[in-house]
Amino acid sequence: MKILIGTALALGTGGVRSYVQTLENELVAKGHDVSVKQPDLLRFYHKIMARIKSLGNHNKVRQELMKANTSSSFTKTRKYMQTNGENLELIHAQDVLYAASLREMHIPVVLTVHGPLLKEMEMASKLSQHVRSYIIEQERIAYEGAAHILAVDTGQKKIIVEEYNIDPEKITVLLNAVDTRLFTPLSLEEPEVPFYLVPRRLVPKNGVGVAIKAFRHLQDERMELWIVGDGPDRSILEELVDHEGLTNKVRFIGSIEQAEMVTMMNQAEGIVIPSIPVNGVIEASSISALEGMSVGKPVIASNIGGLSEMITHMKNGCLFSAGDDSELAALIRKLHADRELRKLLGENALEYVRVNHSSTAWSEKIVKVYESVCK
Repeated sequence: MKILIGTALALGTGGVRSYVQTLENELVAKGHDVSVKQPDLLRFYHKIMARIKSLGNHNKVRQELMKANTSSSFTKTRKYMQTNGENLELIHAQDVLYAASLREMHIPVVLTVHGPLLKEMEMASKLSQHVRSYIIEQERIAYEGAAHILAVDTGQKKIIVEEYNIDPEKITVLLNAVDTRLFTPLSLEEPEVPFYLVPRRLVPKNGVGVAIKAFRHLQDERMELWIVGDGPDRSILEELVDHEGLTNKVRFIGSIEQAEMVTMMNQAEGIVIPSIPVNGVIEASSISALEGMSVGKPVIASNIGGLSEMITHMKNGCLFSAGDDSELAALIRKLHADRELRKLLGENALEYVRVNHSSTAWSEKIVKVYESVCK
């Protein structure tokens, strides 16, 4: 099949990038012709024009920048279809803005819903009614226009059905997957100081501050917390580390490439996914959690959303009450003291991922959806 994967939101770092990379690799390995389109980085000119059009109104600036990103991806898609679009069978959209822009394309669109755009934007800052209405309309157009929708957990499907009145038969829940050939256990020398790894984009819903606060209770332990990822909350989290006197315990690594992540996860004693619900945004089937499980490490995660669908407490990982840093600290202390427990949970996690979240089986299910909409 000839497939185009597209988004109006720059892939950058995080779960959507991993999703697209894994999907592209699997489809190409199966012999499909795949292209990926994402917006160009907005130049200074675009940002100035957005401010001028919006008369400096913060909410309207955000709307204009969303439109500029969508326009960039749509223009790339249209040019691709004019020059290379012969026999293109479908477009797989990764967000509602891009999917909505394709409504006049007359080609089947499969839409993956990684999270509710409106709720995620409201998590970042208060939206005006004008911007809220714009996003709601884009979501409605995208959901109604898609030939089929893939939801990354049951929570996403519930939102689409209940808030947008979309036929549930049009939606398939397909939890995220991981490339188990890339994210695999490695025999590496143990670091001088043991560490727990938080591989998270630094935004409120990812709850990185909870992991930092947990280390207030672990000052007596010889271990560190490494935070891999970047985002708008970095300065706030750095201030929290200073305020709690944890500068000798917590490291901010920043964004790293996928191959580096494999190495770092293998060196860690465990992986921490401390997500918290924010304005109705609840963690889906976290790719970072799956990656940690896939390298055979115990994952300690919040007992919410897709995380609780993947992890069974004390069988293939650990769950704690979202936001409870004391409970998280107690689990980290327990794992740190018990190598055999870490080994058992890691082995069970690896087996679970290979059986249930292998990218090979996952991509085969996606191809079946493609085939069903192209009949």
